[in-house]
Amino acid sequence: MNDAQNLLVGMAMGLNLIGLASSRLTSLIRAAAIQGMVLGVLPLLLGHGANWWVILVAAATVVVKGFVIPALLRKALRAAHIDREVQPLIPFVPSLLLGAAATVGAVALSGLLPLRPEHAHSLLVPGSFATVVSGLLLLMGRAKAIAQVCGYLMLENGIYMFGLLLIGSITEIHPLALDTKPGVGGCLSHVGTEGSATNLNCLTSSADFLATLVVSLVAAYCPRTRGETTMGGSTSRRVTDYASWFHDVTAVEAHPWQARLGIEDACSDRLIHVPTGFGKTAGTVLPWLYHVAVSRNGQWPTRLVYVLPMRGLVEQTASAIQGWLQSAGLSIGIHVLMGDEDAKD
Repeated sequence: MNDAQNLLVGMAMGLNLIGLASSRLTSLIRAAAIQGMVLGVLPLLLGHGANWWVILVAAATVVVKGFVIPALLRKALRAAHIDREVQPLIPFVPSLLLGAAATVGAVALSGLLPLRPEHAHSLLVPGSFATVVSGLLLLMGRAKAIAQVCGYLMLENGIYMFGLLLIGSITEIHPLALDTKPGVGGCLSHVGTEGSATNLNCLTSSADFLATLVVSLVAAYCPRTRGETTMGGSTSRRVTDYASWFHDVTAVEAHPWQARLGIEDACSDRLIHVPTGFGKTAGTVLPWLYHVAVSRNGQWPTRLVYVLPMRGLVEQTASAIQGWLQSAGLSIGIHVLMGDEDAKD
């Protein structure tokens, strides 16, 4: 069985590199799903017999990692109207090179470890190390929340792979109590009623990450907030008018929170808290553009200042706004000012 094990572990290591090189989020989700199914078959090839708990672990892994979680991620991807990672924090080529170096290094260093004889010629140890490093690279190097979730899944796949080394030592299963922190329930309740979610860039622990993953996925299923289902006729028509204009300009459907901002008569202070990739730029810029240049609403200010923390985001946002202006047939000047540069206007 050792050759079959090494073949599957090698496939999992190759899927790490495919995930690191992929800019399309659908390809990244597919790589994580296939990797989960490949790892799900491994317990059956470890030579410990067809015990009921081995079969249970294998079946549960294939179903959850290969079908359930990828289906939820694809649902969130459709709801977010995003397709690819545009500005990763670590570019794709350096990520791929780092992942390849980690893979080669893990294989080379595993020969120096004092492994048990039955594990000496197995790729489980180097495969687990390489997969953990690849998952960490995705977590730290990608800006989109869904890509970070796939990184977390690959990280967990590496830990799962290493845990397979101990499967022959398990003699009985004890109930396991999980402490998910009281905040998780509060987050889910908040999403169900307010439709918001937290950003994956400010996580401080694995439990917080899990809570944010659940919050982001639930937000995709529960985009409505209380009070949206009982709109009057005039409000409903205004939402339809703005949503139609939004679709003409961006070629995507407006989220309910984006449509609400677009029909407000006055520009008021708002704190918008949605995940990365859920359309914050379009949701804040296009309402201003609609009221100032389309509906000529005098209660909205004639200037919009958009402040961003990084040069890459500034250039990306300016390019997106320029495209929306062209789609809308509007002639409005965009002035970009970045640190260490003189103002042109």
